[in-house]
Amino acid sequence: MEKPPLTGARERETGFEPATATLA
Repeated sequence: MEKPPLTGARERETGFEPATATLA
């Protein structure tokens, strides 16, 4: 799960923090 901060911010906006973190 080495995703950039930009992706993390987007995940929070969409509310898919756990889902995107695993899919990312």
